[in-house]
Amino acid sequence: MNRRGIFVAWAGLCLAGVAATAALNAEPYTGRPESPAGKTVACGESEAG
Repeated sequence: MNRRGIFVAWAGLCLAGVAATAALNAEPYTGRPESPAGKTVACGESEAG
């Protein structure tokens, strides 16, 4: 594989990573401000504390 092929492969992986990161960080549109379950609690956190 020559340098150009390596560069193209690297650029493709970079763009795929950027696209995946953007998709994971995007807010899903539900049409409602809250989730159906009400208050969401992140993993490792408790509602009491």
